[in-house]
Amino acid sequence: MPVVNVTPPAKEPITVDQAAWHIREDNDELLTTDKIEMAIQAVREMCENATRRAFITQKWRAVLDEFPRPSMNLSSSTWYGPQWGTVPGPLVIMRPDGTTGYEIYLPFPRLQAVTLLSYVDVNGVVQNMNVSTDLLVDSVSEPARILPAYGTVWPTTREQANAVIIEWTCGYGDDPEDVPACARQWMLANIGTCYELRESNVIMTRGTIQVPPYIDRLLDPIRVVRY
Repeated sequence: MPVVNVTPPAKEPITVDQAAWHIREDNDELLTTDKIEMAIQAVREMCENATRRAFITQKWRAVLDEFPRPSMNLSSSTWYGPQWGTVPGPLVIMRPDGTTGYEIYLPFPRLQAVTLLSYVDVNGVVQNMNVSTDLLVDSVSEPARILPAYGTVWPTTREQANAVIIEWTCGYGDDPEDVPACARQWMLANIGTCYELRESNVIMTRGTIQVPPYIDRLLDPIRVVRY
């Protein structure tokens, strides 16, 4: 499912002053504000990629060629589970992994809101689904998932590329303090490393470079294992 960042975060989880304090610079001679901001953004992107999350509120868009359907996996036809529909039929079919085949998983939790779901119908007309009445949005699961509302199925789309468009906002919140402390501490540690080792090749005349064992373990509580 191709995704694109529509609206990047308005802030970073780490401020310039916090980063400058951590690397023990006054931010007036050796390291300019622009360089600090670039390091913060680069490390934040690395941290989001490592955890598969979004930190500060941002907006994303995904496209599909068609809606997912259980018929895409015929081996699931004998698996049954909780009723997503009203009678035995498409939405009660369960796959061995406990999914129905109707789910659309949205990356970069935490999900804040689904803002758009549109599709091109069989006549070539763009239709906008009502998020409140036409969809079941599960923001508790991570990653979040959306399904057709109870007793319904996904509509039929025209056979064309990118017939379905989904937009959503995600992230922990609008302020740096909303981001878990473990992520911000990991970012500070790696900003310090980026500052101390600013070249692609490092020549060591003595000693070795060692990574404290706790650094990467900081991200364990917030890693998204299913994507």
